[in-house]
Amino acid sequence: YLPLSSKEKVRAEAIKRWERNNRFLESTKEAFPSKPVFYSKMSHFRNIPFIRISYFPLLYSQDKLFFYPSSYVTIHYTREEADNSISSWVNEDALTFFSNWNEINGYYKTYTREDSFDYVILTKDSLFSAFDSLVDWKNSIGFNTKLVSVDSVIAQYPGTDNADRIRNFLLDKYIPWGIHYLLIGGNVDMIPIKVCYPDTEHLFDTPTDYYFAELTDDWDSDGDGFYGEYGQDSIGFVPEVIVGRFPYNRSDTLSSIAKKTVRFEKDTGNWKKRALLLAAFSNFANEDSTGWPECDGAVLMEVMKDSLLAGWEYTRMYEEAGLCPSIYPHEYALTEANVVAEWSVGNYAVTNWSGHGSPGGAYRKWWAWDDGDSIPESFEIEWAPFIYITDAQLLDDTHPSIVFCESCSNAGGDDNIARSLIGNGASGTVAATTYGWYIPGWEGPSDGGCMSLDYYFYYYLIGEGKRVGDALFDAKVYYFTYLYFPDPWAGDPEWSPQQNLLGFTLFGDPSLVREGVGIEENPIHQVEISKFHIYPNPMHLQGEIEYSLPFDCNVKISLYNVTGQKIETLYKGKEKVGFHKIPFNKGNFS
Repeated sequence: YLPLSSKEKVRAEAIKRWERNNRFLESTKEAFPSKPVFYSKMSHFRNIPFIRISYFPLLYSQDKLFFYPSSYVTIHYTREEADNSISSWVNEDALTFFSNWNEINGYYKTYTREDSFDYVILTKDSLFSAFDSLVDWKNSIGFNTKLVSVDSVIAQYPGTDNADRIRNFLLDKYIPWGIHYLLIGGNVDMIPIKVCYPDTEHLFDTPTDYYFAELTDDWDSDGDGFYGEYGQDSIGFVPEVIVGRFPYNRSDTLSSIAKKTVRFEKDTGNWKKRALLLAAFSNFANEDSTGWPECDGAVLMEVMKDSLLAGWEYTRMYEEAGLCPSIYPHEYALTEANVVAEWSVGNYAVTNWSGHGSPGGAYRKWWAWDDGDSIPESFEIEWAPFIYITDAQLLDDTHPSIVFCESCSNAGGDDNIARSLIGNGASGTVAATTYGWYIPGWEGPSDGGCMSLDYYFYYYLIGEGKRVGDALFDAKVYYFTYLYFPDPWAGDPEWSPQQNLLGFTLFGDPSLVREGVGIEENPIHQVEISKFHIYPNPMHLQGEIEYSLPFDCNVKISLYNVTGQKIETLYKGKEKVGFHKIPFNKGNFS
């Protein structure tokens, strides 16, 4: 892995670490990985216990490969009495996360509580009114929204710091309240972010809001006061709550972002299928004699275009300058002037960029000249921003983009380009609070690194139609499950993938729907609703309830007994036109 940072010291340290690992592999007689199967300790997704099993069919040792075509794993467990109630969205996510969910979901019962608060906004009391438009809108499309005072939380809950107190509040309330989404209304200097240390030498601190999402594991399990250490602390990375943040403290700015969010989600216009793709080089082939293969961010954009953007309009900007321009077709050269000019008028619902970065912006690099050795060297390479923090105010905020900033540190500190974009130009930004690590020679989503995290964010957002926060955390769970390559048993543990998972954070509404809801534009339909008496009861105690909708609408499915008394609400939410089904598991009924 190499960092997407323009700092030469950081890049040099990454290369040294790679060289040490190579020397270790060449000198050791041990296999790498050391065995074909690894398993994690037990973790939880809310009240669902799980373990993670990693299977490596190929092991390397002294120029030989050892092939294990299969592996037999036995898991011993003890059943204990526990709350087995889960909400419908937990059931849906569990089907995605766990390979055997269909075999065990009968142990759980799905419910919808009318007194739940599935959308919580955590902010200052004095800022509650700034969220009025967002609260009204979310409630109108099926959420139960609750505003919570961060000052009250900090006063009532224990913890070593305010981030711990907030997490303890969430631990206390996320199941009884049924919290699905958490929006933090305030910048990191007002409502703190948790600083973690995936690097066990504590040289690369990583601020993260993931601490408020993954609630069932001990982030300081070794008790040394350094949270989130790779290979030392226990993090399952499956989120209990989906988290986003509006990183401003002023009421007028928060109100403006809230109203923009509502406008974006109401809008179902054709511009919601327009994408702006911006790509710089991360490194050139054999740059500084490293032997690294070339990494052009245009590869990521072309993979995204070919696999996810069928039927979309798109504009591409790639590198044209220097001795090694991008070989991929594009509409414009990647320059700051071109980016600002096109983004300002292009009406793009999605903007994706790849390049080096800092809190102030994202940067392109080009091989300007050669001293005659045909090797691109640092002193021959020139740099310039292709988007800078001050450019945000020039962008179109009436058509705000969902932006993935595949660069280092674009969300670093308390003032940064990701924050500026959510203030003007973006409806949501995903960006790194610190270094983002990429794979040189990246060719596709299975290669790993932050380019793969970027790809899978858009895969879930566009390909699967997920909400913005769900798309980010689904991408992280996928990354953790399938692309989390480092091996803690090697000579030099590699913590950079963990920093990618922790560092990339969401500024924006975590429940935002890219394609729009458009509830106000839907005509009002009168639908006759009936209660069907079933007596004696012929229903199976487990199965599915199927129904179809002639139009988009709010759906509420309730269960009644033979006397007409309501027993339970089985499902409540917004659904689209078409055929639907929900799981039915009521083994406790007779």
